[in-house]
Amino acid sequence: MTKIIIIGGGISGLSSYLFLHKHLLSSPSHANYDIRIYDSYDITASIISGLHNGTSEPTTDVEQDSSKKSSISPTTIGGAIGISKNGLNVLSRLGDTESSIHNPLTQTISRGHPIQSWDINTARGFKLASIKTTGSDTKHEDNDGDITTVSSSDTSTMVMIARQVFVEILYDQFKHVAPTMDILQHKRVVDVVVGDEVTPNIVKFEDGSQEEADLVIGADGLRSVLRKAIFESHKPVNCQDHEGSGWARSWVEWLSSFGKVKRQDENKVKCDYVTPHYE
Repeated sequence: MTKIIIIGGGISGLSSYLFLHKHLLSSPSHANYDIRIYDSYDITASIISGLHNGTSEPTTDVEQDSSKKSSISPTTIGGAIGISKNGLNVLSRLGDTESSIHNPLTQTISRGHPIQSWDINTARGFKLASIKTTGSDTKHEDNDGDITTVSSSDTSTMVMIARQVFVEILYDQFKHVAPTMDILQHKRVVDVVVGDEVTPNIVKFEDGSQEEADLVIGADGLRSVLRKAIFESHKPVNCQDHEGSGWARSWVEWLSSFGKVKRQDENKVKCDYVTPHYE
């Protein structure tokens, strides 16, 4: 049996499971696959009021304090997300096209906010850019040679939606297709031992337990445990080997020949794929 572990039960983790379910678990050989999701937060315990099932009942302070450490919130997953056309195309392949209830695309459009333009402003209110998200007009020529213009200005190709709501949509689809709910478990992964052709991958948890897996999918965000395990288990990569002979590097070499610029030793410049960078 092939065992697959997905680290992270957010947007990427749930989407990965839905794709694997569609292409592996729905096949005649589905019994040969065991897929599990582990997330450090309990995504089933929402502390955001008025989002799930369209209700508007506020949550009490006691309920928020008791669950904020283990559930998802804007602090842990962000406030909103913009899903462009390529993302909407992915959603269209995740669910049941014959059902609007179990169709993530239909649910995202109905519970989100389709937009026709996206303005990017500075903190002081100055507009930097205005991005049109609607489709462009197309021209069609009939058999008589007459050309008609079809306007698609009202067709939006981007949807803005609260991240919490979007996670709930994917989670509802997960509940619809998952054979058992213990597939998604609230356990924090602290380390991954990367295997090879002979030894399996080993996923280690905060409680001291560990599991072996044939495939480990990292969907655990910016500070990914799996990414850290992969890149720290290999020899550091020289960043300048990837940069090649760009114009900036050529200028540095030319200036260094006149003693104007002191260039670092290439052996000391290493790529850091582990530490989060925000620039």
